[in-house]
Amino acid sequence: MIFSDFNLDRTDKYFFIVLLVFAFLSTLKMTLFCLAGAVLNPDISLYLLSALKYAGMDYFNVVNPVDLYFTPTISFLTSLLFRAGLVHHSAIIIVTSVFAFFSYIGLYILLRNRFNPLLSLTGVFIYGSFSLVLFNISKGLIDIPAMSISIWILIFAIMAVDVNPRYYLIALPLWIVGFFVKYTVGFMLPVILIYYLMNKDVFTLLDNFIHDKGIIKETVIDYLKSREFKYILASIIITVALGLLICKTLILDYGGSLSFLSQSANTFNGFHISPSATHYDPSKSAYLKVLPKILYQQRPEMLELTCMLFAIIIIGFLFKIINLVKNRNCIMHFIDNRESYKTRYYGALMVVLFVLSSLGMLYFFKKSNHMYSNICALIAIAVAYSLTQKLNFKNRNVIMFLLFLAYFAVSFIFISIYEIKVFRYCLIFVPPFIYFIVWGLESIMDVIANGFDKPDTFKSKLSDENYCIDFSRRSAIVPIIVILVLLVSTVCFFGPMEMNNQNELYPDVIKRGFINDFEDACEFIKNNDSDYHNKTFATTNHFARTARWYLNTNVTLFNPDKNHVKDYDNATYLILNSNRNYHNYHVIERCGDFNIYLHN
Repeated sequence: MIFSDFNLDRTDKYFFIVLLVFAFLSTLKMTLFCLAGAVLNPDISLYLLSALKYAGMDYFNVVNPVDLYFTPTISFLTSLLFRAGLVHHSAIIIVTSVFAFFSYIGLYILLRNRFNPLLSLTGVFIYGSFSLVLFNISKGLIDIPAMSISIWILIFAIMAVDVNPRYYLIALPLWIVGFFVKYTVGFMLPVILIYYLMNKDVFTLLDNFIHDKGIIKETVIDYLKSREFKYILASIIITVALGLLICKTLILDYGGSLSFLSQSANTFNGFHISPSATHYDPSKSAYLKVLPKILYQQRPEMLELTCMLFAIIIIGFLFKIINLVKNRNCIMHFIDNRESYKTRYYGALMVVLFVLSSLGMLYFFKKSNHMYSNICALIAIAVAYSLTQKLNFKNRNVIMFLLFLAYFAVSFIFISIYEIKVFRYCLIFVPPFIYFIVWGLESIMDVIANGFDKPDTFKSKLSDENYCIDFSRRSAIVPIIVILVLLVSTVCFFGPMEMNNQNELYPDVIKRGFINDFEDACEFIKNNDSDYHNKTFATTNHFARTARWYLNTNVTLFNPDKNHVKDYDNATYLILNSNRNYHNYHVIERCGDFNIYLHN
């Protein structure tokens, strides 16, 4: 199915209703749970402070303008709720929850472009079963919004290429908005580009440039006059203008700087992360070693569910291999029917280029240069596509497979090389990973329904661009079983959740103790000192942002490891997880692991 401007057929509508119910209930459950006792990550405090600035509520000048480049999109949307009267950290939870809800819908539409409604719905249930997704739906962090926007960027890019070029006017501006949610959304641009190249026969044009330069000029002139080029040019102009507007209006106009540009350049040129940084881990295989725990953390059925999903991919892949081996004569027939000398020369050249680019990808991956490693990976994918087209393998499913392979490659290579390892960073590759699970399911269903391909069927699959697989009711049992297993698992995950912040079963969602104690300390000061805004505060670096948000005042950084702390005399209050005695201060309250020190 190629997108038809979101026109869903009758069958789709029933599946879509199930999707909406599942997405709404899952998002609502996690949102309510987090609203009941959410604990702020220091990054969230930073986003909330920026939202205060955008809402014109930074009355005590606690916002550091330099920090405004951090996700201005999410902070600005949160500021709209602040202006509406909801000046509370729940505002950012609501904003990120809306993005989460649309990620379910977007994933269904994205999968539906390639698979039937049942398989597309199965992909959504897989997505909604991941603890990795559920734990981050309503934390207020930007990873789910970034993933959601990435999905929709790809949707509109595919629609622009396949249906109507006017959708470039949405895809590219949405990309720049997503970039200002989280810079990893920027990796969607090469993914879009590779899809565009595969669908526009650019590789044939390059071949003609080598063998028949006479048609190049005519082809280029015709394209420059085309409707598509005009929409692409207009969308680029809008995207650049929108990017400049965001930089000026949401960053420079509030006193911020564009320091993120130099940081982005450093990211592309190589990482410079201190080994003392939190979550530092230079191992490139760190995520692979704990992938079951990443997908289904805090779940007793973690191993079983992960094994089921990987078994689906492996079995589907083996079925494809068996199919190719059984029909190797058809493949050789395709090859033999090509123009012998040129095709063999071209094919040999492409194979060599594929091997070299693959080796280059591994070399730069080992050298921790994700930019060159990704470029080599994309070249290898482009060469693979060019070779299939030269052999007249024109089934559109090949393009979609390579598209999601590119999506997965640029995502996984980056986070594997990036030396800060946090589970939620893996959300960036969840959509393509789910695609391959559904692809494996389709392969299994095809074999159950039709057996392995006969020569005529195999030829049709290769040469018919829009060939569709016929499935039987018997084969539909497989995805239905997968949906039921995942649904039961998700319900069991939700079951023991309590709507309070005393929950100890899911500490990754709501953490009691250390972080909450700091919040309690801030609340104690607010409740017992009516003039606290005119006082000065100090705390350790990790909690400074949170203190600035809760107390709505500036906070000095305090390093208890320095020798001069015995004579520290720069703040009215110290909030420290320490039992030491400090000169000129005495403890007035203990909140869990934190002491509140008052200047004598």
